[in-house]
Amino acid sequence: MTGEEAVSMNLWGFAESMLDELAVALDGFDPTTARSLEGKPPELLLPVVVGRAVTAGRARVWVAPSQSRCIGLTHPDDVPLVGSLIVEEMAG
Repeated sequence: MTGEEAVSMNLWGFAESMLDELAVALDGFDPTTARSLEGKPPELLLPVVVGRAVTAGRARVWVAPSQSRCIGLTHPDDVPLVGSLIVEEMAG
């Protein structure tokens, strides 16, 4: 890899109407029956909720390309790396 490859990093911005979609999804989420990776807690996946709304015609999605560096924070295991990258960025 050269470091110039395109990657998918998600930064979501929602219309207020999406809050209803998310509330319904949360109300229907049962962690005792939800799929999960071995050793990881079950998750309600945002892309799945959004995808269902798009498929049903209740939402639209736009993709905005960016040349900026993205730092992902998804799981507690990411905190040390993200912390060090933020310090590095602030130091310039």
